[in-house]
Amino acid sequence: MLIRVRRRWVRVLLYAAGAFVVLSAAFLTYYYISFARMIDARLHGERERTLPRVYARPVELRRGQTVTQQDLIGRLNDLGYTHRARVEGPGEFAIGRHAIAITPRSGDLQGKIVRAEFNPPVPIPGSVRTAAKRKGQNHPAPVATGIRFLEVVGRGPADALQLDAPLLTALMTGGREKRRRVPLATIPKRMQEAVIATEDQRFYSHPGVNPVTTVGAVLTNIFGDKPYSVGGSTITQQLARNFFLTDEMAVEQATRRRSVRRKVLEWFMSLILERKATKDEILELYLNEVYLGQRGSFAIHGVAEAARLFFAKDVSNLSVSEPALIAGVIQSPAIHSPFGRPKRALERRNVVLNAMAREGYVSKEAAERASREPLQVVARAVDNEGPYFVDLVGQRVAEEFPGVAADEGPVDVYTTLDINLQRQAIDALRSGMANVDRLLSRRKRRQAAPAGLVPGA
Repeated sequence: MLIRVRRRWVRVLLYAAGAFVVLSAAFLTYYYISFARMIDARLHGERERTLPRVYARPVELRRGQTVTQQDLIGRLNDLGYTHRARVEGPGEFAIGRHAIAITPRSGDLQGKIVRAEFNPPVPIPGSVRTAAKRKGQNHPAPVATGIRFLEVVGRGPADALQLDAPLLTALMTGGREKRRRVPLATIPKRMQEAVIATEDQRFYSHPGVNPVTTVGAVLTNIFGDKPYSVGGSTITQQLARNFFLTDEMAVEQATRRRSVRRKVLEWFMSLILERKATKDEILELYLNEVYLGQRGSFAIHGVAEAARLFFAKDVSNLSVSEPALIAGVIQSPAIHSPFGRPKRALERRNVVLNAMAREGYVSKEAAERASREPLQVVARAVDNEGPYFVDLVGQRVAEEFPGVAADEGPVDVYTTLDINLQRQAIDALRSGMANVDRLLSRRKRRQAAPAGLVPGA
């Protein structure tokens, strides 16, 4: 009798186990098919379609134009030109003494070497510096400078050179964002290595989820005493969470809680994503999508845009310490912002440099030298780049070309905005209003005076 009862329970348990396996297999199959379709659709969309891009007026250089050598370097960085010791291909420039050699990547002089020679900077007669010298002071002075000579190497002098149109932004829905998508091949290895060293050291060896860091994070969250949850997310998991599971993330942010269900879905989607895309494709998507803080009214996405806004450089022109600073911001853009929290940004940059040395990406000596460099960021306000003008352009495009953002293939919008004149006008306005505010403060007026710019005819 006892043997029969035992056999009956064994059969029940076997049936239950079988039913569990079948249901689990059905559940996993359903989610696998659903996620695989979602990933295929998103990946196909990213590979085949680019967001509509808004461009400013093309950069034009003329003989006799009042522009400094440093100004031209900034404009070339805006255009994504690569700084080389010697120009060899289109989209490159080299810096000499009072001269810059450029190889345009478009126009009539595409691929030709054009040399812009500058007048040596000299004090303007009657300038502030001249007056200061008489008083024994040492103040910086305005300088008379400009392009003295333009030459197409091998062909002779030129009167003008037209370069590319600078990218203002990509048209996005749901808010202002600054981003510029670039292929992985144009992102220098040092930038890739800085991100991998700090975010996911085993990126090229794990299947999407790193069991070691996952188990470590779980144990820390269970037995640790930290007031916040510790994550062990790989680059693939971060991409799955921020690029594919946006609805789940929105629910979590609204309820202020972390969902176990979302974490399981994140793991599962990461495993599928690794089967649908190569490691390089995943890394390229991540480096172009990662959130890197807020500047003015714009959210900053992607290392290429961060390089331009943090250092006024194209991402291909970054030094050793600069990719480390950008990679350090990823962990917490608000806490490690080089603009709002410079001390913490510096500390975090040095942590990344040490991680790069530990992983063998840079030598220990190079990391130590870079860690001694001061924090040097360019406080370029993206609101100088015509945010309301961009809003107007986006509105007009949506009205006149509805659904254009969903079309496959590149959609480019060219405008008449001169980005350099825009910046100069904003700088002049702020400088002038600072003087006005000082005058008002002397008159006991605490309220700042309003100001605005009106385009001329």
